[in-house]
Amino acid sequence: MPVDLYEWAWVWLIYAVIGWCCEVIFVAANEGHFVNRGFLAGPVCPIYGFGVAAVLFCLWPVADNLLLLFIGGVVVTSVLEFVTGFVLEKIFHEKWWDYTGQPFQLGGYICLKFSLMWGIGCLLVVRVVHPLVMHFIRWLHPVAGRIFLVAAFVLLAVDLGVTVASLLKIKKRVRLLHDLEGRIRELSDGLGKNLAAGALAASRAREHNRQELEELKRRYERWTKERDQKARRFYRAFPSLQRLKEKNLPKKDPPMEKFPQGIVIVTNL
Repeated sequence: MPVDLYEWAWVWLIYAVIGWCCEVIFVAANEGHFVNRGFLAGPVCPIYGFGVAAVLFCLWPVADNLLLLFIGGVVVTSVLEFVTGFVLEKIFHEKWWDYTGQPFQLGGYICLKFSLMWGIGCLLVVRVVHPLVMHFIRWLHPVAGRIFLVAAFVLLAVDLGVTVASLLKIKKRVRLLHDLEGRIRELSDGLGKNLAAGALAASRAREHNRQELEELKRRYERWTKERDQKARRFYRAFPSLQRLKEKNLPKKDPPMEKFPQGIVIVTNL
């Protein structure tokens, strides 16, 4: 168990580096290539330093009880992971990790699978790794150790400042891109609505013309039918009108007969 700020600083730094190494190995084994998984540019994952520090501070009294150490490790690391993920998302509007596809997850910040893994990791750290770490810290010369810590934390402070500035700049650029995208979408939607309105108007006009033509056709057919009915009634009532009509019809051309001698005779049948 660390006894002063000097040892706590070393604990945080060592486990932040160990955590970064574990993340790199885990991702390389799953994806087949190197990925810098740290929040900062340097080889550190601060959440691991805070996580181990929190576990040691809260669970050292039960370090000899494996069950309580495991359960406490699951709870402490899960709370820390949830709070860290939530705060980072609120500040930068981005999820730095997302367990949404995992079963038994909460908000995408934590899930049962990794919480159990953190519990097992706490057992290994407290019972196996941490005694070696404390032996190394107390083996270092205090002056050399303090000089190294000062230099390391100065570099981390610079790294943190540059990283946050870059993220905020990226966030600003992303906001500008979103604004530009929104403006383009508005113009596109306006053009599309105008085209759609014109197409709908043309379609309605075409449908109206078609309906008018169909109505005229129906009127013409109805008028023709009524006319024929009236004509038949008049012809039945006045047969002479029918004979007069037939008399006024143009006569057909008489048939032509051709004899073998080539003489053409016209006959009236």
